[in-house]
Amino acid sequence: MTSATHPADSGFGPLIGLERIGRDTSFSECHLEVTPRLLNPHGTVHGGAVYSMADQGMGAALYPHLLDGELCATIEITIARSEEHTSELQSRQY
Repeated sequence: MTSATHPADSGFGPLIGLERIGRDTSFSECHLEVTPRLLNPHGTVHGGAVYSMADQGMGAALYPHLLDGELCATIEITIARSEEHTSELQSRQY
């Protein structure tokens, strides 16, 4: 990619406050500060925000392995949450 901005740091992620805090050829790590605009009607983080963090993190972890001209897209993902979060989230994808 010719731009100085990595794809994981542009587009949708910054709209929700997603930060990529680490990445190399074996992992990607993201952080999301849960703000009132990311809460569902029950006062916990909306599942769409959790999904977005996982999706962006997976793409960032995969990106170093793509050949020139290749793209990646999430076809299917399953997320099972056992806790409700109200302050911050962090994820690490391998």
